[in-house]
Amino acid sequence: MLEKEQGKKHKHWSVILFAGTAVSFLGAFLIGIIAIQNIRSNVRSTTVQVIREITNSKSQILAAILEESQRDLRSLAASIDAAKDEAVLPVLLGHFEENHDIGGLTIIDGKGRAVYGTGDAYILKGIPDGFSQKTAEDGFAMSDTLIGLDGDRRVLFGTVLDGGRMLYASLPTNSLQRACGETTYLGEGYSYILGKDGRVVIPPVRYSYEQVYGNIRHLLDNADNSAGIIEDFIKALDAGENGSVVLYIDGQEQLFCFEPVNEKQDWQFVTVVPLKQVEKDGARIIRTAMFMAAVIIGAVLAALASGSFFYWSMRRRQQEN
Repeated sequence: MLEKEQGKKHKHWSVILFAGTAVSFLGAFLIGIIAIQNIRSNVRSTTVQVIREITNSKSQILAAILEESQRDLRSLAASIDAAKDEAVLPVLLGHFEENHDIGGLTIIDGKGRAVYGTGDAYILKGIPDGFSQKTAEDGFAMSDTLIGLDGDRRVLFGTVLDGGRMLYASLPTNSLQRACGETTYLGEGYSYILGKDGRVVIPPVRYSYEQVYGNIRHLLDNADNSAGIIEDFIKALDAGENGSVVLYIDGQEQLFCFEPVNEKQDWQFVTVVPLKQVEKDGARIIRTAMFMAAVIIGAVLAALASGSFFYWSMRRRQQEN
């Protein structure tokens, strides 16, 4: 009778031990899955925030370059107006071009004649009539990108001089891109400057094949992006918002981060980084976490196995005695 009761007790403890082992393993597995999901989410969120901060920094750099260019050109205009001897103008303007990225300095008199420079400010089709009128009305003007004599893209500046004269100069856009940095995150990514309705103002330097697109819509339409997502992205740009969105280019998910350029309200600085690069750090952390979780689970199972071995050894000894 005693042996029968002891058998039932041993059987009862065997069930408890097995159930405890199963629950422990299942609990560790579920906790690991939840932890991995949290790690992936937190790392991705942190990386996106870092890239957005980089985008904001690049936008501020671009705005600062444009502001500095405007300030330098205004200062040059003041020096030209203050010069009493016209003979010093070539020296003054030549010195300016040697020390600045701005080139194509051109002075046009009130009759439309070039009194200094070639008259085109390095712009292929010359200075647009509408731009001259805007410069005369506002005292200073800055254009969107125009095609230069060498086929490059340039931003045209204009300011008013005394005596009805105008001073024009242009800045190559690739110098703007280089100053802002051609890559975005860990040597990956590239950037656009976009205007209203997704118009490409300055294309990326690294990918020449994308420079054929005049509007970011065309690039996104040729990928696996829904019309609704593209439209929301363009509306956010036109509203001068900042943020981020995941879109497809060349069949791969890309993270787009965008910030307004304060100097010109309809310009947006947009950085593009492959999503796999964004999640690269997270994947590495997850692999490490999974390895540590496997070690912990292995240790738990080893402890349970040792406990089971000890239990069955004690039971055998009791039966032998």
